Amino acid sequence: MSVSRWTRAHGQLTFWEPENDAFWKVWGWKVALPNLIVSTYNLFFMFAIWKQWGGIVKGLNAAYKNDPTAYSFGFDNAADRKAAVGILGGVCGLSGAVHRSIHGFLPGLCGGRTANFMNSLIAFVAMLIAFIALSFPDCPYWLLFMLAVVSGCGGGGFSSIMANIGEMFPRRLQGTSLGLVGGVGNWGISCAQLLLFGFGNNGVCLAGADGKCEASNVGGKYLFQVELIWTVALFVSLPLTWFYMHDLPGQGYEPPAHAFKPRRTFWNCMRFLQAQLIIYVVAFAGAFIFMLFAPLVKKTPIVACFRGFVLAALSASATTSLLFGTNSVGVGTAGPKVSEMFQIFYTRENLFLSMLYIMTFSSFIGYANTYPKLIKALYPDVTVTDYSWMAAFLGSLARVGGGFLSDKVTGAYSTAGVAFVMTSVSFGLGFVIRAAMASGDSSGTFPGYVLLNGILFLATGCGNATVFRLIGALLDKELRGPMLGWTGAMAAYGGAIFPTFFDAGIEMGVNDLMYYLISGYYAVCAFITWRYCFWTTPVP
Repeated sequence: MSVSRWTRAHGQLTFWEPENDAFWKVWGWKVALPNLIVSTYNLFFMFAIWKQWGGIVKGLNAAYKNDPTAYSFGFDNAADRKAAVGILGGVCGLSGAVHRSIHGFLPGLCGGRTANFMNSLIAFVAMLIAFIALSFPDCPYWLLFMLAVVSGCGGGGFSSIMANIGEMFPRRLQGTSLGLVGGVGNWGISCAQLLLFGFGNNGVCLAGADGKCEASNVGGKYLFQVELIWTVALFVSLPLTWFYMHDLPGQGYEPPAHAFKPRRTFWNCMRFLQAQLIIYVVAFAGAFIFMLFAPLVKKTPIVACFRGFVLAALSASATTSLLFGTNSVGVGTAGPKVSEMFQIFYTRENLFLSMLYIMTFSSFIGYANTYPKLIKALYPDVTVTDYSWMAAFLGSLARVGGGFLSDKVTGAYSTAGVAFVMTSVSFGLGFVIRAAMASGDSSGTFPGYVLLNGILFLATGCGNATVFRLIGALLDKELRGPMLGWTGAMAAYGGAIFPTFFDAGIEMGVNDLMYYLISGYYAVCAFITWRYCFWTTPVP
């Protein structure tokens, strides 16, 4: 049985039944495997370009400190410049969450291959421009601001990739496939940190005949070199995506039977661009609101929590309303398809699964952000960079392992176990932090602080994959992708809010209280898993 038998022009499959064991063993896995490999490659670099902006901000400030003419952005006041640069990371994070709100629906609207190719194309162009811009000390601030917003496509890539893979693999392999893609892809964050440290601080050049060379730099930094690496990697992803990925049956534009020239690729691209236009309208509006709040947040950090909730509510409702509205009134080309996928909003699984994924992914972002800050605040004699790598590395590793585990023992049991561990460990961590705050010499509590945080990083990473398994087991194939994308969006918004709670705790000197409160939320999630999932037959 050849692959071409079930494939028509432009990479669309005409038949796909992954739950049919005979079909899967003979042919299905042969198509699914290259899709999995290319998707993992793409997601690795999508995470990298999305999460690199915190490091870019540090590099911009360091270059300016070395040379006040480097990346000054026309500001006369150094404090104003630092405040403006400082919001770039938050703006990119918000944009990624906005992208996720819609990108989970894009495989259904325009096909998984088309959605990922177009997203990679946008990322490639953005990184190419970033490489050129950061090569000049007088690059304009407005350009970096726009690039930070556009780089949110890296966050959106998670939703479109996971939505597509979720529909491609059988129910029994949901945890393994999604955990593998998400876990290895998440290592892109560690890669961004490593490359910004290595290639952002050290120049690379070709030696001459005398064996010597001097790499050009901007303020003693080489940020543009990192952007060049992303540019090359994303350029490679374009042919890989186009030739080795597929659109599943029912995905994308379906031309009328009598159409002489279906132009399926053209209309799929138009659908993608329509959705992307909605994303940019909402993302730039949200970025503007983010900027307006910045001065108030600086004076009163707790306001950042309120800002996060406001932006999450406005952005999520605006993106979905605009997507549904434009198609319903005839502006779009996919009204029935959108209505079908929006059925996820009428299910109780939407609320429960969003809460569970917020418990895992949002907590991971919150802990990863707070962990080095508390080391600096509570243990001033410790070198923060010796331990800051733990979050992304351990969380990514546990995602892969959690996927295999959940397929073996079910998503319900494994998620319940994760919730129990997170509840007890976060509560215990609150006691360790209180002891460190009350002690004249906090060094004795440092091993316990590192150990408990390490367990939390592993638990949150494992929980990401177990929730993936739950989504795949509880929902029909048609709704599985949109739900994966939507819960990812909710967790991304939560990932922007969680760190603000912990930052407020640090500012107010009640670091331990935040851990007690968050452990209560985990206990609620554990109850939801027991009450809902354990009583479902079969256990998902």
